[in-house]
Amino acid sequence: MIKLKFEGKLTVLLLKDDAEENIVAYSPALDLSSCGNTPAEARKNFTEALRIYLKETIKHGTLEKDLISLGWKANALNLTMHPPLEKRHQNIPLHLLKKIEIQLPSSYK
Repeated sequence: MIKLKFEGKLTVLLLKDDAEENIVAYSPALDLSSCGNTPAEARKNFTEALRIYLKETIKHGTLEKDLISLGWKANALNLTMHPPLEKRHQNIPLHLLKKIEIQLPSSYK
């Protein structure tokens, strides 16, 4: 079985959802979100959602196709993927609390 390794960090926005009275953790680069009652819980839940997303897209062989559909660019020379520019995602319609970085999980089978 192939074991894939990931390195780097992913920018995640923490947003206050006044209607639901909770915190939303959202990654524009992956169009992936989760939530929690506190920023720490939202971050923890987002990390778990990210783990599931990576595991399932790798399992089904759709990770590269999915990332390209989200605007990521492939670099064939060093076999890497680069996220879309953050400026593209600046108009977030919720109350931004802060930007954090989530460490990508280190590896998946």
